[in-house]
Amino acid sequence: MNRELNFVLEVLQDKPSIPEKGLDWYWILGFLELNKIGGYFFHKTKESGIKIPQSAERKLSQILKMQSERNRFMRKYIQDISDELRYEKLRFAFLKGSVLSNTNFRFSEKSFSCMALPEETKQTYRRQAGEPFYGEGERVSNDIDLLVEQKDISAISEVLKNMGFVQGYYDFRESKIVALPRAEILSRRMNRGETAPFVVATDHPSVPFIEVDINFSLDYLPNSHEDMLHAVLKDSLCYAGNISGGIRSLRADDFFLHLIMHQYKESVLYSMVQRSKDTELYKLLDIYLFIKRGYIELSDLHNKVKKYGLERPIYSVMRSISELFTDFHFSDYASMFQPKDGEDEVVDPPTGRKFVWEKPLSERINFFDKECFLREVKDE
Repeated sequence: MNRELNFVLEVLQDKPSIPEKGLDWYWILGFLELNKIGGYFFHKTKESGIKIPQSAERKLSQILKMQSERNRFMRKYIQDISDELRYEKLRFAFLKGSVLSNTNFRFSEKSFSCMALPEETKQTYRRQAGEPFYGEGERVSNDIDLLVEQKDISAISEVLKNMGFVQGYYDFRESKIVALPRAEILSRRMNRGETAPFVVATDHPSVPFIEVDINFSLDYLPNSHEDMLHAVLKDSLCYAGNISGGIRSLRADDFFLHLIMHQYKESVLYSMVQRSKDTELYKLLDIYLFIKRGYIELSDLHNKVKKYGLERPIYSVMRSISELFTDFHFSDYASMFQPKDGEDEVVDPPTGRKFVWEKPLSERINFFDKECFLREVKDE
């Protein structure tokens, strides 16, 4: 672990830290930007009174401002999507950044009728909810993630299409949305745990499009953990916060386990490793802060982890967290979750190839291209 990474992690952990002379701030700024933690890092340096170079402070201030603007703009789409899905009485839950930037899980109303509450009651809910999990601009999202059941995909897709969304991608060179062919849309739905993205163009200069990802599996396989998926959606809650009428998401413990499962999925899929999705620090920071701030207690998850067979994902991800955030002592919980079989492998489902890591996360996170640390294993 180099000095720059060590300094970044100390700031994220609220450890008293004075920047050493000779730190490579070009490396630090690039690392913060690629890992989408610039806004949170900047707030932490201000809170702790840590002095950083003026040019770095200016850049991080700009990042925080842009992320704040993006989040405020995306809230309108979260609100509109939520209202439309509730109107159709469809079961869904928002995931990841859409929730973490807009609520803190402290106050909820287990009801689909939040939007029908009197305005004064909504205001009371928002005051009682307190500050969101992340402050304004500390956490940014590329897209809006929804969790649904397979049986509702067609109905939810129709709602999004009626709102102007199409399944495709945004072409940055041509500044336009390109629709995917129907065969590709069907292939993704049949072979993955999520649909092809839904995108809509906007008139916003720095947010030219909004993307919605519909997840209907808790794994990368379409029919994985269906019993757990049904249970967590049935228990979903409407949380007070920045979204008028609340934002529907999973219970705090289920939300945490989804973060674990999502991170594990991206750490074991070869296609994700190729895109450096396996080591994006902002996702690991989400999980770390969930524990540090007392939103969940790991020992309380034991029965649910055992029920759904999640020992390997939680053991693998929490071990990675403890490599980077040294004030979290996973050794206190390791025996509770340690899987009985084998070691973690990176898999490439289309080809059947398998790999193992030759360097720990704390070493390879420094590098942009991490494939060189993989070693292919052959079946005997």
